Amino acid sequence: MQKLKIILITIISIFFTLNAKINPADTNHTIITTINGKKIEVNKINKGFIFDKFKGKIVLLEVYGDSCPHCLRAIPFYNKLQNRYKKDIVIIALESYGSLNNANRQKYITIPKSKSGKMFKFIKDLTGYNMQMVPYLMIFDKNGKIIYNKMLFDLDKEKFKIEDLIKRHL
Repeated sequence: MQKLKIILITIISIFFTLNAKINPADTNHTIITTINGKKIEVNKINKGFIFDKFKGKIVLLEVYGDSCPHCLRAIPFYNKLQNRYKKDIVIIALESYGSLNNANRQKYITIPKSKSGKMFKFIKDLTGYNMQMVPYLMIFDKNGKIIYNKMLFDLDKEKFKIEDLIKRHL
């Protein structure tokens, strides 16, 4: 009887532990949805994020505006990176404003603001960035730790550094 109680308590504990990890109400968990309707679970960790579908990959997360000239100029660079390192990186564009008019030019994942879950709060908690200006780029290593975060008004000055970071963390 004692063994049965221990097994039952263990099963119940495991159930609640697993349920807590996938519960969308969890303050360290959110779900974002792409413009194609694909859901991506994101978990906030110390100094970063884990994107469930992209474990073991470098993630570039750009906060952008659909009519922002700096953001639009960055699209060809990100497309090039996505093609060059397609097995190792994932690029996610998180729309902060706009109407997704230019999303078809992006050869990477696009998340409309209305489907961004708690990502803006997560970003602010992690970096202090308050979404007032775009573009803003964060790069996360294969373990989800942030290794780069910066406003990108002059992408030309940062291209080499961004690509070098990717190469060093492959």
